[in-house]
Amino acid sequence: MQKTKEGYMISLPDAPTGYLYEDAVTALIRARGYYTETRMKLDKDGRELLELDAVASPASENMTLKVLIDAKSGKTGFKDIFKIYGWRIFLDIPKGCVVRNSVPVVDENVFREYENELSVFVRKLSTDSFEEMDDLFPSLFNNDDETELELFTTGWYAGIAERLCIDDYNDFKKENKKESIVDNVKKYEKACMLSFFEKNPLVRVNQLYAAFRECPNISGKCVEYIAEKEDEDENEILKKVRDTNKYPWIQYVMMLEHRARLLIVKNAVESMDRYDDDDLISKFELYLTPLNFKKSFGKLRNNKNKYNIPYLLHIFFEILGGFYVEYEEYDDDIDFMSNISGIDKTEVVDCLKVIDDFFPTGSGWFISSKNEYHFAKHVPGIWKGIGCFARTTRCDMNYDEMCPRMGWLLSKYHNVAYNFLYPTLKAKNEVG
Repeated sequence: MQKTKEGYMISLPDAPTGYLYEDAVTALIRARGYYTETRMKLDKDGRELLELDAVASPASENMTLKVLIDAKSGKTGFKDIFKIYGWRIFLDIPKGCVVRNSVPVVDENVFREYENELSVFVRKLSTDSFEEMDDLFPSLFNNDDETELELFTTGWYAGIAERLCIDDYNDFKKENKKESIVDNVKKYEKACMLSFFEKNPLVRVNQLYAAFRECPNISGKCVEYIAEKEDEDENEILKKVRDTNKYPWIQYVMMLEHRARLLIVKNAVESMDRYDDDDLISKFELYLTPLNFKKSFGKLRNNKNKYNIPYLLHIFFEILGGFYVEYEEYDDDIDFMSNISGIDKTEVVDCLKVIDDFFPTGSGWFISSKNEYHFAKHVPGIWKGIGCFARTTRCDMNYDEMCPRMGWLLSKYHNVAYNFLYPTLKAKNEVG
């Protein structure tokens, strides 16, 4: 449960259904050490061929041993199992998992007979019982229950917030379908999604870079469009995107750009096990990538934390708000990121800054304020607020104590996410 200092509360549902259940399943799996890619659509000539709920990649040297996830709060049957079987074969994904909140015992026994043959497994998951997921999704870093719960609940809030942003994005597209900005955003989004369905990770990398080149700074173009339409200064619109819950559709697009960057890093790591210095095809595939990627690929290849870095970045941007607090008397954030990623605490910050290697900018991706609040550029306000949710257990909402000179800003971001989610997740019994 999250609240404001005045006592108003939002809470996650006890018995989620529909998309809320799907988001809960994804959040749990991610909390256990898995990089989760969600809501991928394969589109051909304007027709949607399939939509995947999620695909989970373990943050380990077994990163390519992915699991295709189908999560629904209703019943299941062999139709669902064979659908996922067909999709996993088509996509060359080793395992599939059909997750439901309940499975009749008679059906469950039959499903279990065939699961090893099909490599499609049926598992039950309710928000108060996670044990059935242990065999397919063991906790990779042996985190305590409190840490895993913190990642799970914050990730669930993040999933719900993202869906609300996507709803706003879809409304914007419908209302402005003749505007060129809509075509450009759709083109970028589609290019990012389609890259997932390419089996060769280095080809995926090239497709993601191509999307950047064809639609450069797409969130900036969205800001320009709104500034012109509303006759307001671009910097003022950008501040609202970064520091408030205004323009959720632009915030979604901004996060889409971050995800594309993180996927380039992830696919670099995925490609390393299949890359052979003595193989001409491997060399040629790497040769086709941008020069800076080749340099970063070589550097990352020698990093002992290479299998953990994509997951660290995934959690940092998606769950922790793209910021960390660190100064001489406080290193809880660094400890937390070390525990959830398996990276030594002395190496966490350097691993975050891998993003600077792959996507160099003049002044780097990270900015420090008052020598205690350190943040990545271009993270939208709603996600910064979700990041504050991730700290509430450890600081009991006392952001001034956690971050003495910048606590006021964290309180502000907390309320940005809280106010955005309040209409959807308003608690039944508020206090204060």
